[in-house]
Amino acid sequence: MARAFFAAPLQSQLTLQLFRPLAVLFAMVLFSSTLTGCGDTSHGDRVPLTGTVKKGGELLQTKATIYFNPLPDQGGNGSSGEVAEGRFTIPAESGPTPGKKYNVSVITSPGIPADDTPRDQIKLPERLETTVEIPSRDSEDSPELEIVFD
Repeated sequence: MARAFFAAPLQSQLTLQLFRPLAVLFAMVLFSSTLTGCGDTSHGDRVPLTGTVKKGGELLQTKATIYFNPLPDQGGNGSSGEVAEGRFTIPAESGPTPGKKYNVSVITSPGIPADDTPRDQIKLPERLETTVEIPSRDSEDSPELEIVFD
């Protein structure tokens, strides 16, 4: 019985000796990360992008999502954004890489038809595709693209 009485304090002392350096290390890492902050606010090789999507000469009126996928031999960052009333805006933190060619896909979202809509009037999602080159970074202004589908 006396042995169990002395074993607990000895065990807790050993535990403290083992975990104290880990606790100090954790505190140092936590403190140093608050000193460095979130880092640089630049977005590396990404640029903001704005533009329009036209089909048949008119701004696309259906809601859609636009995807920029770099060509396999080009490299670069993929990007996507929402299209509303024929216009899209992609911020720099998720923008594409300038000076690269991209496959562009626009997938429309015509919405859910009313229950009484005749079958021949139901609009299905549509996929439009083309290839564009994102302009090189010449200024801080975001490039304005016009994506046109026939």
